[in-house]
Amino acid sequence: MGYTIDPATHLTDAQQNIINIIMILGQASPKQIRDALNPPLGPVMVQRHLRNLVAKGIIKKFGQAPRVYYVAASIKDRSKDKIWSVIRNLPITNDQNRILAATFGFDADFTLYRGDEAFRHWFYAKQVPALLKQKSKNSPQSERIIENFETMLQRYMEMIQHTESSRDPGLNLFDATERYRSIHSNPSLTKVFYHDFYSLPQFGKTLLGYIVQKAKIGEESSLPYIRELASIMTPVIHQLIEVFKCDAAAWVPHTLKRMHPLQDILCRTIDLTIPKIPIVKIIVKDVVPQKTLSDLHRRLENADMTNHVAESKNKILSYKNIIIIDDAIGSGATIEAIGAKIKRINPKIKMIAIAPVGSFKGFDIIKDI
Repeated sequence: MGYTIDPATHLTDAQQNIINIIMILGQASPKQIRDALNPPLGPVMVQRHLRNLVAKGIIKKFGQAPRVYYVAASIKDRSKDKIWSVIRNLPITNDQNRILAATFGFDADFTLYRGDEAFRHWFYAKQVPALLKQKSKNSPQSERIIENFETMLQRYMEMIQHTESSRDPGLNLFDATERYRSIHSNPSLTKVFYHDFYSLPQFGKTLLGYIVQKAKIGEESSLPYIRELASIMTPVIHQLIEVFKCDAAAWVPHTLKRMHPLQDILCRTIDLTIPKIPIVKIIVKDVVPQKTLSDLHRRLENADMTNHVAESKNKILSYKNIIIIDDAIGSGATIEAIGAKIKRINPKIKMIAIAPVGSFKGFDIIKDI
Protein backbone atom coordinates (compact mmCIF):
# COMPACT_ATOMS: atom_id res chain seq x y z
CA MET A 1 0.00 0.00 0.00
CA GLY A 2 1.44 3.38 -1.01
CA TYR A 3 1.44 6.56 1.07
CA THR A 4 0.21 9.83 -0.41
CA ILE A 5 1.68 13.28 0.26
CA ASP A 6 -0.56 16.10 1.49
CA PRO A 7 0.18 19.07 -0.83
CA ALA A 8 -0.42 21.62 1.96
CA THR A 9 1.92 20.04 4.52
CA HIS A 10 4.31 18.09 2.27
CA LEU A 11 4.06 15.19 4.69
CA THR A 12 3.16 11.61 3.87
CA ASP A 13 0.15 10.18 5.64
CA ALA A 14 2.56 7.84 7.48
CA GLN A 15 4.41 10.88 8.86
CA GLN A 16 1.11 12.49 9.79
CA ASN A 17 0.13 9.31 11.63
CA ILE A 18 3.42 9.37 13.52
CA ILE A 19 2.86 13.01 14.54
CA ASN A 20 -0.64 12.09 15.66
CA ILE A 21 0.61 9.21 17.84
CA ILE A 22 3.27 11.42 19.46
CA MET A 23 0.79 14.25 20.14
CA ILE A 24 -1.76 11.87 21.67
CA LEU A 25 0.79 10.06 23.89
CA GLY A 26 2.72 13.22 24.77
CA GLN A 27 5.97 11.35 24.19
CA ALA A 28 6.54 8.08 22.38
CA SER A 29 9.34 5.59 21.80
CA PRO A 30 9.94 4.11 18.33
CA LYS A 31 8.37 0.83 19.50
CA GLN A 32 5.24 2.61 20.77
CA ILE A 33 4.97 4.37 17.42
CA ARG A 34 5.38 1.11 15.46
CA ASP A 35 2.80 -0.65 17.63
CA ALA A 36 0.25 2.12 17.08
CA LEU A 37 0.76 2.68 13.35
CA ASN A 38 -2.04 1.57 11.07
CA PRO A 39 -1.19 0.50 8.40
CA PRO A 40 1.99 -0.87 10.01
CA LEU A 41 5.55 -0.02 9.02
CA GLY A 42 8.86 -1.75 9.64
CA PRO A 43 11.51 -0.40 12.03
CA VAL A 44 13.75 0.91 9.24
CA MET A 45 10.96 2.90 7.57
CA VAL A 46 9.75 4.29 10.92
CA GLN A 47 13.27 5.47 11.73
CA ARG A 48 13.53 7.11 8.32
CA HIS A 49 10.29 9.04 8.91
CA LEU A 50 11.37 10.02 12.42
CA ARG A 51 14.68 11.41 11.13
CA ASN A 52 12.81 13.34 8.45
CA LEU A 53 10.37 14.85 10.98
CA VAL A 54 13.19 15.79 13.34
CA ALA A 55 15.07 17.47 10.46
CA LYS A 56 11.93 19.48 9.62
CA GLY A 57 11.62 20.64 13.24
CA ILE A 58 8.19 19.04 13.70
CA ILE A 59 9.26 16.62 16.44
CA LYS A 60 12.21 16.48 18.83
CA LYS A 61 14.33 13.50 19.84
CA PHE A 62 15.46 12.86 23.42
CA GLY A 63 17.85 10.24 24.77
CA GLN A 64 20.23 7.80 23.14
CA ALA A 65 19.60 4.32 21.75
CA PRO A 66 18.14 2.11 22.99
CA ARG A 67 16.33 4.57 25.29
CA VAL A 68 14.96 7.14 22.89
CA TYR A 69 11.63 8.95 22.77
CA TYR A 70 10.10 11.68 20.64
CA VAL A 71 7.90 14.67 21.50
CA ALA A 72 6.06 17.22 19.40
CA ALA A 73 8.09 20.38 18.86
CA SER A 74 7.18 23.26 21.13
CA ILE A 75 5.65 26.45 19.75
CA LYS A 76 9.07 28.08 19.64
CA ASP A 77 10.40 25.20 17.48
CA ARG A 78 7.58 25.19 14.94
CA SER A 79 9.07 27.32 12.17
CA LYS A 80 9.58 24.30 9.89
CA ASP A 81 6.24 22.65 10.68
CA LYS A 82 4.14 22.68 7.50
CA ILE A 83 0.88 22.15 9.40
CA TRP A 84 1.71 25.16 11.55
CA SER A 85 2.53 27.14 8.39
CA VAL A 86 -0.95 26.43 7.05
CA ILE A 87 -2.61 27.51 10.32
CA ARG A 88 -0.40 30.58 10.70
CA ASN A 89 -1.50 31.89 7.28
CA LEU A 90 -5.26 31.27 7.59
CA PRO A 91 -7.17 34.58 7.30
CA ILE A 92 -8.80 36.33 10.26
CA THR A 93 -10.87 39.48 9.65
CA ASN A 94 -10.22 42.82 11.34
CA ASP A 95 -13.37 42.50 13.44
CA GLN A 96 -12.38 39.01 14.54
CA ASN A 97 -8.87 40.25 15.31
CA ARG A 98 -10.31 43.00 17.50
CA ILE A 99 -12.37 40.53 19.54
CA LEU A 100 -9.52 38.04 19.87
CA ALA A 101 -7.10 40.77 20.97
CA ALA A 102 -9.40 41.68 23.86
CA THR A 103 -10.43 38.21 24.99
CA PHE A 104 -8.28 35.30 23.80
CA GLY A 105 -5.15 33.97 25.49
CA PHE A 106 -3.17 30.74 25.35
CA ASP A 107 -0.30 29.76 27.61
CA ALA A 108 2.49 27.59 26.19
CA ASP A 109 6.25 27.31 26.58
CA PHE A 110 6.05 29.67 29.60
CA THR A 111 4.72 32.40 27.30
CA LEU A 112 1.26 33.98 27.35
CA TYR A 113 0.18 34.42 23.74
CA ARG A 114 -2.60 36.88 23.01
CA GLY A 115 -5.19 37.60 20.34
CA ASP A 116 -5.14 35.89 16.94
CA GLU A 117 -1.69 34.40 17.59
CA ALA A 118 -3.06 32.78 20.76
CA PHE A 119 -6.04 31.40 18.85
CA ARG A 120 -3.78 29.84 16.21
CA HIS A 121 -1.58 28.24 18.89
CA TRP A 122 -4.66 26.98 20.75
CA PHE A 123 -6.07 25.49 17.55
CA TYR A 124 -2.76 23.75 16.77
CA ALA A 125 -2.45 22.28 20.27
CA LYS A 126 -6.09 21.46 21.00
CA GLN A 127 -7.75 20.73 17.64
CA VAL A 128 -5.05 19.42 15.31
CA PRO A 129 -4.35 16.16 17.24
CA ALA A 130 -7.99 15.09 16.80
CA LEU A 131 -7.96 16.11 13.14
CA LEU A 132 -4.79 14.12 12.53
CA LYS A 133 -6.53 11.10 14.00
CA GLN A 134 -9.36 11.27 11.46
CA LYS A 135 -9.18 9.36 8.19
CA SER A 136 -11.11 10.44 5.09
CA LYS A 137 -10.63 9.55 1.43
CA ASN A 138 -12.98 12.32 0.32
CA SER A 139 -11.46 15.21 2.31
CA PRO A 140 -7.69 15.90 2.32
CA GLN A 141 -6.21 16.60 5.73
CA SER A 142 -5.32 20.20 4.87
CA GLU A 143 -8.94 20.89 3.87
CA ARG A 144 -10.20 19.44 7.17
CA ILE A 145 -7.76 21.66 9.08
CA ILE A 146 -8.89 24.79 7.23
CA GLU A 147 -12.60 23.96 7.59
CA ASN A 148 -12.27 23.19 11.28
CA PHE A 149 -10.27 26.38 11.91
CA GLU A 150 -13.01 28.46 10.28
CA THR A 151 -15.70 26.59 12.22
CA MET A 152 -13.99 27.02 15.60
CA LEU A 153 -13.27 30.69 14.93
CA GLN A 154 -16.91 31.34 14.08
CA ARG A 155 -18.04 29.35 17.12
CA TYR A 156 -15.84 31.47 19.37
CA MET A 157 -17.20 34.69 17.87
CA GLU A 158 -20.76 33.50 18.49
CA MET A 159 -19.92 32.57 22.09
CA ILE A 160 -18.42 36.01 22.76
CA GLN A 161 -21.47 37.66 21.23
CA HIS A 162 -23.68 35.54 23.47
CA THR A 163 -21.71 36.35 26.63
CA GLU A 164 -21.65 40.09 25.88
CA SER A 165 -25.44 40.13 26.19
CA SER A 166 -24.94 39.39 29.90
CA ARG A 167 -22.90 42.53 30.52
CA ASP A 168 -24.39 45.42 32.46
CA PRO A 169 -24.54 48.11 29.74
CA GLY A 170 -23.84 50.96 32.14
CA LEU A 171 -20.96 49.36 34.06
CA ASN A 172 -19.60 47.15 31.26
CA LEU A 173 -19.25 44.32 33.78
CA PHE A 174 -20.85 40.90 34.07
CA ASP A 175 -23.62 41.10 36.66
CA ALA A 176 -23.56 37.73 38.42
CA THR A 177 -25.99 38.69 41.19
CA GLU A 178 -28.72 36.29 40.11
CA ARG A 179 -26.29 33.38 39.91
CA TYR A 180 -24.91 34.25 43.35
CA ARG A 181 -28.42 34.45 44.85
CA SER A 182 -29.43 31.14 43.26
CA ILE A 183 -26.58 29.42 45.11
CA HIS A 184 -26.86 31.07 48.54
CA SER A 185 -30.20 30.73 50.32
CA ASN A 186 -29.78 33.84 52.49
CA PRO A 187 -27.37 36.06 50.54
CA SER A 188 -25.61 38.89 52.32
CA LEU A 189 -24.45 40.87 49.28
CA THR A 190 -26.56 43.22 47.19
CA LYS A 191 -24.62 42.94 43.93
CA VAL A 192 -21.85 40.71 42.53
CA PHE A 193 -19.80 41.62 39.45
CA TYR A 194 -16.78 40.41 37.55
CA HIS A 195 -14.87 41.87 34.64
CA ASP A 196 -14.71 38.71 32.53
CA PHE A 197 -15.19 34.97 32.68
CA TYR A 198 -12.30 32.88 33.93
CA SER A 199 -12.79 30.32 31.18
CA LEU A 200 -15.20 29.43 28.40
CA PRO A 201 -16.50 25.98 27.45
CA GLN A 202 -14.27 24.21 24.90
CA PHE A 203 -11.93 27.21 24.49
CA GLY A 204 -10.46 27.21 27.99
CA LYS A 205 -9.21 30.21 29.93
CA THR A 206 -9.88 33.71 28.70
CA LEU A 207 -7.03 36.18 28.32
CA LEU A 208 -7.93 37.78 31.66
CA GLY A 209 -8.22 34.30 33.19
CA TYR A 210 -4.62 33.60 32.21
CA ILE A 211 -3.48 37.00 33.50
CA VAL A 212 -5.08 36.31 36.89
CA GLN A 213 -3.62 32.81 37.03
CA LYS A 214 -0.11 34.07 36.31
CA ALA A 215 -0.52 36.98 38.73
CA LYS A 216 -1.53 34.58 41.52
CA ILE A 217 1.59 32.43 41.27
CA GLY A 218 3.32 35.03 43.44
CA GLU A 219 6.82 34.66 42.01
CA GLU A 220 8.98 37.37 40.45
CA SER A 221 7.53 36.45 37.05
CA SER A 222 4.07 37.41 38.37
CA LEU A 223 4.85 41.10 38.83
CA PRO A 224 4.22 42.24 35.22
CA TYR A 225 0.85 40.47 35.28
CA ILE A 226 -0.05 42.00 38.64
CA ARG A 227 0.74 45.45 37.23
CA GLU A 228 -1.38 44.73 34.17
CA LEU A 229 -4.24 43.52 36.34
CA ALA A 230 -3.99 46.65 38.47
CA SER A 231 -4.27 48.87 35.39
CA ILE A 232 -7.35 46.92 34.26
CA MET A 233 -9.12 46.90 37.63
CA THR A 234 -8.33 50.43 38.87
CA PRO A 235 -11.00 52.23 36.78
CA VAL A 236 -13.47 49.40 37.40
CA ILE A 237 -13.18 49.61 41.20
CA HIS A 238 -13.27 53.41 41.22
CA GLN A 239 -16.39 53.34 39.05
CA LEU A 240 -18.20 50.93 41.38
CA ILE A 241 -17.26 52.95 44.44
CA GLU A 242 -18.73 56.05 42.83
CA VAL A 243 -21.90 54.42 41.47
CA PHE A 244 -22.75 52.56 44.68
CA LYS A 245 -21.44 55.32 47.00
CA CYS A 246 -19.15 52.91 48.86
CA ASP A 247 -17.60 54.32 52.02
CA ALA A 248 -15.26 51.38 52.82
CA ALA A 249 -13.47 48.54 51.01
CA ALA A 250 -12.54 45.00 52.06
CA TRP A 251 -9.87 42.99 50.21
CA VAL A 252 -10.23 39.21 50.40
CA PRO A 253 -6.88 37.80 51.63
CA HIS A 254 -5.04 34.80 50.17
CA THR A 255 -5.08 31.42 51.86
CA LEU A 256 -1.52 30.45 50.90
CA LYS A 257 1.57 32.55 51.55
CA ARG A 258 3.31 33.87 48.44
CA MET A 259 6.42 35.93 47.83
CA HIS A 260 4.38 38.55 45.94
CA PRO A 261 0.74 38.17 47.09
CA LEU A 262 -1.62 39.46 44.41
CA GLN A 263 -4.30 41.00 46.63
CA ASP A 264 -1.79 42.79 48.88
CA ILE A 265 -0.03 44.36 45.90
CA LEU A 266 -3.31 45.33 44.25
CA CYS A 267 -4.46 46.92 47.50
CA ARG A 268 -1.28 49.02 47.65
CA THR A 269 -1.28 49.83 43.93
CA ILE A 270 -4.94 50.76 43.47
CA ASP A 271 -5.13 53.98 45.46
CA LEU A 272 -8.48 54.14 47.26
CA THR A 273 -9.43 57.14 49.35
CA ILE A 274 -12.05 55.24 51.34
CA PRO A 275 -11.13 53.29 54.52
CA LYS A 276 -9.99 49.69 54.32
CA ILE A 277 -11.74 47.09 56.45
CA PRO A 278 -9.00 44.64 57.49
CA ILE A 279 -9.80 41.00 56.70
CA VAL A 280 -7.32 38.66 58.37
CA LYS A 281 -6.66 35.13 57.16
CA ILE A 282 -6.68 32.76 60.14
CA ILE A 283 -4.22 29.92 59.66
CA VAL A 284 -5.71 26.74 61.09
CA LYS A 285 -3.79 23.51 61.65
CA ASP A 286 -4.33 22.17 58.14
CA VAL A 287 -4.71 25.00 55.63
CA VAL A 288 -7.37 24.09 53.08
CA PRO A 289 -7.53 26.22 49.90
CA GLN A 290 -11.08 26.83 48.73
CA LYS A 291 -10.33 25.34 45.30
CA THR A 292 -9.81 21.90 46.88
CA LEU A 293 -13.36 21.78 48.28
CA SER A 294 -16.15 20.75 45.92
CA ASP A 295 -19.04 20.92 48.41
CA LEU A 296 -20.59 24.38 48.88
CA HIS A 297 -21.39 23.80 52.57
CA ARG A 298 -17.75 22.89 53.28
CA ARG A 299 -16.56 25.91 51.33
CA LEU A 300 -18.77 28.23 53.37
CA GLU A 301 -17.64 26.56 56.59
CA ASN A 302 -13.98 26.82 55.62
CA ALA A 303 -14.30 30.47 54.54
CA ASP A 304 -16.16 31.38 57.73
CA MET A 305 -13.51 29.71 59.89
CA THR A 306 -10.47 31.21 58.13
CA ASN A 307 -11.55 34.82 57.38
CA HIS A 308 -11.74 37.21 60.33
CA VAL A 309 -13.17 40.74 60.07
CA ALA A 310 -10.64 42.67 62.17
CA GLU A 311 -12.55 45.93 62.41
CA SER A 312 -14.25 47.56 65.39
CA LYS A 313 -17.99 47.24 65.76
CA ASN A 314 -18.45 51.03 65.87
CA LYS A 315 -16.67 51.54 62.56
CA ILE A 316 -18.68 48.85 60.82
CA LEU A 317 -21.87 50.40 62.19
CA SER A 318 -20.79 53.74 60.70
CA TYR A 319 -20.53 52.37 57.14
CA LYS A 320 -23.48 52.30 54.74
CA ASN A 321 -22.06 50.72 51.58
CA ILE A 322 -19.03 48.43 51.28
CA ILE A 323 -17.16 47.02 48.30
CA ILE A 324 -15.56 43.57 48.70
CA ILE A 325 -12.72 42.88 46.26
CA ASP A 326 -11.67 39.31 45.42
CA ASP A 327 -9.27 37.96 42.79
CA ALA A 328 -11.71 35.37 41.39
CA ILE A 329 -15.28 34.36 42.15
CA GLY A 330 -16.34 30.73 41.85
CA SER A 331 -19.07 29.55 44.19
CA GLY A 332 -19.04 32.91 45.98
CA ALA A 333 -18.52 31.15 49.33
CA THR A 334 -15.67 33.40 50.49
CA ILE A 335 -17.37 36.70 49.72
CA GLU A 336 -20.59 35.36 51.26
CA ALA A 337 -18.81 34.27 54.46
CA ILE A 338 -17.14 37.69 54.84
CA GLY A 339 -20.34 39.52 53.93
CA ALA A 340 -22.35 37.51 56.47
CA LYS A 341 -19.93 38.41 59.28
CA ILE A 342 -20.18 42.11 58.46
CA LYS A 343 -23.96 41.87 58.10
CA ARG A 344 -24.30 40.33 61.56
CA ILE A 345 -22.69 43.46 63.00
CA ASN A 346 -24.57 45.92 60.79
CA PRO A 347 -27.77 44.43 59.31
CA LYS A 348 -28.55 47.66 57.42
CA ILE A 349 -25.28 47.72 55.51
CA LYS A 350 -25.24 47.13 51.75
CA MET A 351 -22.36 45.28 50.10
CA ILE A 352 -21.22 44.68 46.53
CA ALA A 353 -18.45 42.39 45.34
CA ILE A 354 -16.10 42.63 42.35
CA ALA A 355 -13.44 40.29 40.96
CA PRO A 356 -11.45 40.35 37.72
CA VAL A 357 -12.82 36.93 36.72
CA GLY A 358 -15.67 34.61 37.62
CA SER A 359 -17.25 31.32 36.66
CA PHE A 360 -19.03 31.04 33.32
CA LYS A 361 -21.59 28.49 34.47
CA GLY A 362 -23.61 29.87 37.30
CA PHE A 363 -20.72 30.51 39.68
CA ASP A 364 -19.51 26.94 39.46
CA ILE A 365 -16.37 26.30 41.46
CA ILE A 366 -13.17 27.50 39.80
CA LYS A 367 -10.63 24.73 40.37
CA ASP A 368 -7.69 25.93 38.29
CA ILE A 369 -6.77 29.02 40.35
